[in-house]
Amino acid sequence: MTDPHETDYYEQTYTQLYALNEKVRRACLHALPALAMIDTIDPAIESALDVGCGNGLLVWSLRERGIEALGLDVTTPERPRCDPAWFTKGNMLDLPWPDSEFDVVSCCDTIEHLKPDHLDRGYRELVRVAKRWVLMSYGIGRPPKFVVRPPGVERLHETLLPFEGWLRKTEEFGLRLARARVLNTTLNMTLWEVRK
Repeated sequence: MTDPHETDYYEQTYTQLYALNEKVRRACLHALPALAMIDTIDPAIESALDVGCGNGLLVWSLRERGIEALGLDVTTPERPRCDPAWFTKGNMLDLPWPDSEFDVVSCCDTIEHLKPDHLDRGYRELVRVAKRWVLMSYGIGRPPKFVVRPPGVERLHETLLPFEGWLRKTEEFGLRLARARVLNTTLNMTLWEVRK
């Protein structure tokens, strides 16, 4: 079970972040590359979970393709076109679903926001609820300069690793790299096969 103080920290930080930054609230930079990556895998994908779903664009897009997609985020930003029932407010450190619940679990531009001592627990939860695939993108630098940090927040990317460091870290959890695509200096997408 997650310590309520940990959940409060992430919820307060990102609720304030979205309130201060309209561009961040509306952006969902990972949605299109994630869809393209999902299109390259098994056409029998029936279920998906987007952890750190933000405005829900990836969830909405997957549902438009007939995939039963759900989203989880520590905040509840506006989600136009989306049914609120598709989303759960929560923390990736304690996902409220049973083992192997989703064919694919995406976690894009999210894991780097965890404190270093929370990384392993976050990874274990992603792998636990994934049946076949884990789709990830990693922040490999500081957030853009236009992002205004909430008062008292020193940094948003709590864990900074180079791309190769993220790959090694992800492999520690029994995942096998199936595809990697580096889109630019800060945006990348990786698809991992779950080996349980």
